[in-house]
Amino acid sequence: MIDLTELEELTNEAIEIAKDKKHIYRDDAINWGDFQCVDRGAKVTRDFVSVFVTVSEAGIAPKVCSFISNYLSAKGFKDIEVETEW
Repeated sequence: MIDLTELEELTNEAIEIAKDKKHIYRDDAINWGDFQCVDRGAKVTRDFVSVFVTVSEAGIAPKVCSFISNYLSAKGFKDIEVETEW
C-alpha cells in the first residue's frame, strides 16, 4: 500500500533541500516562495501502479523535478512522476 501522506511529506522535504541549493536550478522556472507539493496520488491500471506528485509554482523545471524524483526514489517511492503547475 502506498502511504500518500508520507509521499507528500517527503516531497516537501525534497523541496526544502532544493530551496537551499536553488542556485543549481536557476534555469528552471520556479517561484521559490510558494513552491510546494499540492497533490499526490496513484494511478492504477490493470498491470501497473503509477505514483505522482504535483508541485505548485513551477513551470518548466526539469532539473528540480529530476532531483525530487530521485530523492523520492531513494526513500522507497519508485517510478515517481513529478508534475508541475503554476
